[in-house]
Amino acid sequence: MLYINLNIPRNHAGCLLICLTLMGCGTGSYEENMQASLLHYQNETPFKDMLPQPAALANGLLSIRLPKMFAQENTYALDEKTSDPRRPDTPLDANRVQPDFLTLPGHLRTYEHFAQIQDPADATLGPVYVYVAMIPRRSKTADQLKKQLRATLVTRFGELPPDEEAAKTAATRRRPGQNAQLVKGVGPWKPHTTANLDGGTVAWQKIIAQGPQTIQNYDKENNVKKLILPGRYILYLRSTEDYHIMIAWRALWQADEEVQMEKLADTCVGTVRVGEAE
Repeated sequence: MLYINLNIPRNHAGCLLICLTLMGCGTGSYEENMQASLLHYQNETPFKDMLPQPAALANGLLSIRLPKMFAQENTYALDEKTSDPRRPDTPLDANRVQPDFLTLPGHLRTYEHFAQIQDPADATLGPVYVYVAMIPRRSKTADQLKKQLRATLVTRFGELPPDEEAAKTAATRRRPGQNAQLVKGVGPWKPHTTANLDGGTVAWQKIIAQGPQTIQNYDKENNVKKLILPGRYILYLRSTEDYHIMIAWRALWQADEEVQMEKLADTCVGTVRVGEAE
C-alpha cells in the first residue's frame, strides 16, 4: 500500500495536486495522443512528396495538396486573368493556362513549374502543369463528360495503337542518344484507385494522351518561346453527388521523366477534398 505524507508546506501543495492529477489520467491521455499521432503518420505516409498545406479553390469548396516542387522557384499559379509572371506588362499566352488541344470546363486554376531537365546537349527548363477544374454534376452525366473529353483528345492525338497500350512506359519514350519515339495516341479511360487523406481509398477515372504538343518556355531574356515537342497529358475525373472534378497534368516528355509525373499525379489526386453544394 502507498502512503503519502500530507504534512506538506503550503507552497508545495500546488505541485502535489498536479502530480496526483498526472498519476490519475496522464497514461490515458498519453495513449490517446500516441494513437492519434500514429494514425496521422499512417495517413500522411503516402503523401510524403506533397505539400503539407492544401491550395484552396472555388472559395474553399475544393482543396488539393500539390507536390513539393510547386513550392520551389520557377513556379506560378495561373488563370485567365493572370499576366506573364516574369513580364507583368505582357499578357499571358493562353496555352499556358490550358493547352490548345483541350479546354477543361469549369477551369479554376493552373499550376506551372519549370523543372530542370538533365540533357546531354543542353541544361534547360521544362514546364510541368497541373490543371484543376470542377463543374456541377447536374450539367451532364459522368459518361457524357468522359466521352466528350476523350473525343477531343483523340481529335488531336489519334487513337493509341492497341498493340502499344502495354508499352506505354518510360521505355517507349525517346531518351537522349536513343532513336525510340514516344508513341502517339490516346488510351482508354481506366479506373484509378489511390489512398486518401482519411486513411481510406478514393476511386478516379484516368486517361493518358501523348504526342507532339506546344510547350512554352523562357529564353535568357525572359521572352516566351514556343516549341512543339513530345509530351504527355494525364487527366483524372471523379464524380461526387454534386460535382465532376477534373485534375490534369501535362509535361514535356523530358520533364515528365525528370519529376516522375505520373507517380506524383497518381498520388496527388488522393489529396483532393470537395465540399457539399449549398
